[in-house]
Amino acid sequence: MIKTVCLNSATKEFTNECPAADISDLRVIEHNVVWADVSDPTSQDFLDLAEEFGFHPLSIEDCRGEHQRPKVKEYQGYYFIVLYEAVLTGPKDDLELRELNIFLGTNYLVTVHSRPIRAIETAGKLWHEWTDRAEHGSGLLSYLLIDAIVDDYLPLLDVLSERMDDLEDQIFGDFQPESMQSIFRIKKQL
Repeated sequence: MIKTVCLNSATKEFTNECPAADISDLRVIEHNVVWADVSDPTSQDFLDLAEEFGFHPLSIEDCRGEHQRPKVKEYQGYYFIVLYEAVLTGPKDDLELRELNIFLGTNYLVTVHSRPIRAIETAGKLWHEWTDRAEHGSGLLSYLLIDAIVDDYLPLLDVLSERMDDLEDQIFGDFQPESMQSIFRIKKQL
């Protein structure tokens, strides 16, 4: 599903829920910045992205594949970025990495993901609040998104550090066999 939002940086007005078929028309209007967020992408969504934005087939292929390494790759007219949002899930707060693919062009940002990404909601909210900085275009939007992802890393690292401290106490204090299982689970998550 493709959800599209457009901001005219001159008027500072948003157009929400634009049809995907209108993306090309919106992109050619001066001062417009278009954000297309694609969640649970289908084969048709990838075809639409390639047609609407002219993305290189290799970047579409990387986007379709899961478990890409984090990277920034420059293509003609845009950057393709892969990064991960880290979240704790389940009753044992297991570490889960959720892949986010980003296409960053002069006046657009396209995000593609198969799992919910909290940072997308955070960045969208801030983008609507920061219209006084609208002249920074898609650069501002990409900053807000990446910053939201990175900001969540530190609290998560604190939780993992506390777990490791607890395991150290168990191993070097009163050793319990289930401590080894916890060590292997954390190691696997990392």
